[in-house]
Parts: sequence; C-alpha cells; structure tokens
Amino acid sequence: MAGKKRKLSFKKILQKDVKKVKKTTEKKEEKKQTKGVEKKAQEVKERIDKKKVEKEKIKQLIRSKDVSKIISESRSGIEDIRKIEEVMGFEVNGEFYCVPLHYVSEIVALEPISAPDLPPFIIGISEYRGDVLPVIDPGLMFGIGQVEAEGSSCMILNLDGTSVAMRVTRIHGIIKLKGKIIYNLPDELQVDYLKGAIEYSGKVMAILDPVKLLQSENITGTKE
Repeated sequence: MAGKKRKLSFKKILQKDVKKVKKTTEKKEEKKQTKGVEKKAQEVKERIDKKKVEKEKIKQLIRSKDVSKIISESRSGIEDIRKIEEVMGFEVNGEFYCVPLHYVSEIVALEPISAPDLPPFIIGISEYRGDVLPVIDPGLMFGIGQVEAEGSSCMILNLDGTSVAMRVTRIHGIIKLKGKIIYNLPDELQVDYLKGAIEYSGKVMAILDPVKLLQSENITGTKE
C-alpha cells in the first residue's frame, strides 16, 4: 500500500508540474504577444511622428520669405540636377512649388465628387479620360489650408503608372532650369520628397518629387 501511495503522490506531483509549466508557457506567450503589439504600436507612432516632423519642415521652408537665408544655410551651395531640365511651377495658398515637367500630363479643371473613407487630403474623385482619379489637395497635405475650388486648376500627374489629380491655386507655367541655381536645403529642412529649391520672383520655390510625396502618404503602389 505504501508503494501505491507513493505512486499516486508522484502522479499528483507530475500533474502539478505539467500545469505549472503550461501556465508559465502561456504567460510567456501572452507576454510575447503583448510585446509584439506594443512594438507595432510604437512603430506606427514613430511613422506618424516622422510625417508630422516632415510636414513641419516643409512649412518652414515654403513660408520663409528670406531667400538669401535659405541660400546661405544650404549644405553645399549649388546642386546640379542634370536630369531635371524643366519644371511646372504652381502656387498653393500663396506658397510656391514646382514638379519636374515630365510628371505633368495635362492641366485641367475638375470637379471632384466626394467619396467615403478617403484620407483628409484627398478631397474626392473625378473622371478623367475614362479613368477615375483621386483629387489631392496639397494645401491639406502641408497644413496650409484647403485650396479654394473657385479659380483653381488640377494638374494631372503620371507617377510610375499611377495617375492622380492635384488641385492648385494657380499655375505659373513651365520654368526652365538651365542657368538657374538649384540649392540644396539646410539639414533641418531635409525631407524625402524635396529635391531642392530655386529662387522664383524673389521667393523660395520648393522642387517636389511627387512620387516620394505620395509614397509617404501610401497613395502610390510603387516602392522606393
């Protein structure tokens, strides 16, 4: 009988050990999952914070009225971007920008139709030559206010196979870069979608890379 009791005691101890190991394993797995969720949440927060910083930097640049200061603070002075010969200049709520001309398909007037579940900077969709395009408001992207519909134009941009319409306040036309100085930006104004800046009518005109700009907002399907 004594041997039998010892056997039962051993069995109970074994069961307790199994339960203990199982409980410990479950706790470790739960802790691991919690860490995974926390890590993912932190990554999302970092991406959001990065976008906020980038938008603040672009606002600093385009709102600067002191062209000479931007020039004097540039990292290496002059940047020769040989591949960009011409740009399309445009204005957004009193601020000046341009994009390489080869991205611009056409300048048109569009009336976007509202659609549900769109990001705030996409003000609607519009039909263009048989396609349905998102209509983007760069003023909302850069935090300088929505572009008024009255008197505005839309640039149709072809970005590596993805077409979008960008509403702007005013088109300033084609600007030839030959003979113009293209300035690098100061380190504190560096963002992925800015290629540099030129002087235009005594103001700073930022050269945008529209592909990287829209990649930063997950609009294009292309990857860097």
